[in-house]
Amino acid sequence: MEEVSNEARSKVEQRPALSGNVDVQKPPLPEEARSLSKSDQKVLGRQERYKQTKLQKRAQDKAMRHQETEKKRREWQEKLANLSEDEVQKAKEERMGLRASRKDERKVRKDKLIQVMADGQNIVIDLEFVENMKPNEISSLCQQVVHSYAANGRAEVPCRLSLTSCTSTVREQLKMHYGFESWLLHKEYKSYIDVFEGRKEDLVYLTADSETVLETVDKTKIYIVGGLVDHDRWDGIAAEKAKNQGISTAKLPIDKHMLSSQVLTVDQVVDILLQFMNIGDWEKAVSTAIPPRKRVASDPLEGASKQTKCDSDQMSSKRGDSAMDAMSEVGDEPMANELAREMSIVDSASQSASFSESSVDGLKS
Repeated sequence: MEEVSNEARSKVEQRPALSGNVDVQKPPLPEEARSLSKSDQKVLGRQERYKQTKLQKRAQDKAMRHQETEKKRREWQEKLANLSEDEVQKAKEERMGLRASRKDERKVRKDKLIQVMADGQNIVIDLEFVENMKPNEISSLCQQVVHSYAANGRAEVPCRLSLTSCTSTVREQLKMHYGFESWLLHKEYKSYIDVFEGRKEDLVYLTADSETVLETVDKTKIYIVGGLVDHDRWDGIAAEKAKNQGISTAKLPIDKHMLSSQVLTVDQVVDILLQFMNIGDWEKAVSTAIPPRKRVASDPLEGASKQTKCDSDQMSSKRGDSAMDAMSEVGDEPMANELAREMSIVDSASQSASFSESSVDGLKS
């Protein structure tokens, strides 16, 4: 058995490197894992290779950001070299003023998050379903969690965001990718029933299967978003869970604003709630949080090409780069790194496949 395992490992090590210069080799299984079944060993092996890939990808992204920083610094020096002494002084003063302004804005955002952690509107992401998920589903859910956190950091009126049933399975993955331990939110091992003990009547589980429509966001209520990825596989499970626990359910009033399925991702639900808390209008909240291809066009003459372009622009700035967008408001790299220590958003930027030119310019100009 050991000889077969070594032969298989040798074949994996001889495979060509993956695209993007990420050379992932099959890591040896720990001694205790060799007593597992072949199926369990394969699952463990995939998880280890996934971790190794992510770590190497992070190192590559860090190197790329460093190169981009050096490029911006050279361009700045070249710009100054072509200016007169007075113009150089003016340019430096303008830059320092911009940095000071961004630093003040960052402090305001941080202070808001600290304040709402004490008395803000409660929104909970329920992670209890994770234990029955596949590794790729857990990874997708973690991406949605980080987008939710970044959206809350950008919100004019943020919420008191909590992660419940946040066990080691999720914590380890979030810590590996996103500097999870420094996030300004509540991270609970316990379920929301235990976390909000004595407030069962205030719990409201948000699910499209509910017969109750959420008309407004009530400050006294605790809104729960189910941490689900493959909704076809989990059809009706959130509503059934709430029913068994004897807690209320509600669905977002988005029927008339949606063209396609009303199944939303975790971060889309959180973003819609945040938008409504800020502007008090469900239609505008949906239009801000949901890509146009899934929405009813407010303009009947809006063409498909216009929708496609708008969809592409919005999706790149709001979902794939949500954490980078939050960073783009910070300014230069030193300040960005400081924000990373305070709010731990910077690591999530390295997970985006690509990011917009405006985000990079805002981050390092």
